[in-house]
Amino acid sequence: MSSTEALEIARQATPAALPDEQFEDPNGFKAGQQVVIAATDYGVDPVAGELLFAGSEELILRREDERGGVVHVHFPRFGFRIEAR
Repeated sequence: MSSTEALEIARQATPAALPDEQFEDPNGFKAGQQVVIAATDYGVDPVAGELLFAGSEELILRREDERGGVVHVHFPRFGFRIEAR
């Protein structure tokens, strides 16, 4: 699949429903807050977006751009840091 095809699929897709787990972040981050998430060991390029979910095992950001549309980006809790934007 080409990158153009992949972006078209992303742009036309609807993100899956959020997990059925109560939003709870021990660091005080709130749903809807603008944050940046990055790996702590390698591939440390930060990803900015709206925090949608903070669960016991994952973080989910909402991002939107003209090429890919609205996407939800999932990150594991372990090995990633989150900062307010």
